[in-house]
Parts: sequence; structure tokens; C-alpha cells
Amino acid sequence: MQGLVRLFPTVKDDAGVNRLAAQVVLKHVDQQPLEAKAWEIYEFLRMKSNFSVGTTEVILCRASQPEYIEYLEDQSFLYGIDLQILENDDMR
Repeated sequence: MQGLVRLFPTVKDDAGVNRLAAQVVLKHVDQQPLEAKAWEIYEFLRMKSNFSVGTTEVILCRASQPEYIEYLEDQSFLYGIDLQILENDDMR
């Protein structure tokens, strides 16, 4: 199973809060374990708050339900989980 996290441009407000959009993309040749892992990640992140990732203090992470993206020519499947993250820039 392979995975990657795509990050999209950040919007910062005057209070030092960054609004970050991200997507977890998972790829595997067997659809059942791939879908199970996507749901596991969703359940872990769907409304997680007040945690650190390295030196970044995350205020809130919201995850959308996993979505089937496509079946690829290499006979593998793609699933995605969209994330909306609020992080406090003043904590660094």
C-alpha cells in the first residue's frame, strides 16, 4: 500500500491561524484493505483537535469520508480523504 499527503496553499488570518487544505491519497492493488485503511485514517482524523505535528500546533482537523478516486492502468485503486486543518502559527 502506498500513500501520500498533498498540501494546498495556506490562508492565514490576522490572528495567526492558518487554514490548510490537504488530501491523503492511498493506492493499492487490493481494494478491500485499501478501503479499510482509508476508513481507519478517516476515523482517526475526522474531528481531531489540539495536537502537534512536529513543531506545528494543530487546533482542529476535519476529514471528509473516504472517496474512491479511480482504477488505474497498473491495476491498482486510488482512494482519497480530504482534510481541513486549522493550525496556530503563533505556537512556533
